[in-house]
Amino acid sequence: MKKNAASLTLAAAIGVTTAFAGAGNAFAEDAVDPGFNNDVVATDVTADEAEKPAEAPAEEAPAADAEKPEAEAEKPEAEAEKPAEKPEAEAPAEKYDLQPEIHVAAGKSAGFAGLVSISAKNVGSEIYYQDFPATTFRIDVHTEKGPKGVDRLITPGWFNGAYTRDLGFDKAKSVRSFEVTLSNPVNPGESKLLANLNFGDGKTKLGRLVNYITVTQTGRLEEDKSTSNDQNVDSREVTTTDVMHKPTKGLF
Repeated sequence: MKKNAASLTLAAAIGVTTAFAGAGNAFAEDAVDPGFNNDVVATDVTADEAEKPAEAPAEEAPAADAEKPEAEAEKPEAEAEKPAEKPEAEAPAEKYDLQPEIHVAAGKSAGFAGLVSISAKNVGSEIYYQDFPATTFRIDVHTEKGPKGVDRLITPGWFNGAYTRDLGFDKAKSVRSFEVTLSNPVNPGESKLLANLNFGDGKTKLGRLVNYITVTQTGRLEEDKSTSNDQNVDSREVTTTDVMHKPTKGLF
């Protein structure tokens, strides 16, 4: 009896084991190894797209081209360190050329007393001098504001061997004129004071006079052919202060 019971128990155990083994094999057959599915992708890719060759990877830029921007970046620094070149001074256009200059004291007010000076600058390349005929300039004092035909007290002066002569007052034009004669040479680049005009107070019974002047070279060297900078030079355009050389209105 005991022997039969033992046999039944052993048989039952063997059956259970066999059942589990069969179930395991069935489960193993249904399971899919993920590793084997990597090459299998379910997509909607068409046949043409599937046959399209893969694009080649972009070629890497050569090392020389990669370093080029850095070299260009360093270039401005090298140029910045390079000292700026000084512009070359322009050579005078003419061998013989004088240019009138007009200066006034900074405190001079239009219509009131004060000094105005006239100089000649040698802008040529050679010493400017002649014995005969003389080098001369004419100074014309015009009326800018105030009564017409009324003269103003003006006392001339002269410097550096020059001489200033009063040519009188033209009442019809309201212009008083002076002539300046040079007797000494003017070196290249030199500005030489020739004359001054000491203006009296412009107040008159008919109103206050305000004047301006023009300067014209009337006697010159035969070789001096330049006239663009010495004819009717207007004080309203060229006058500067005598010390700081700042532009002024050129009214006296």
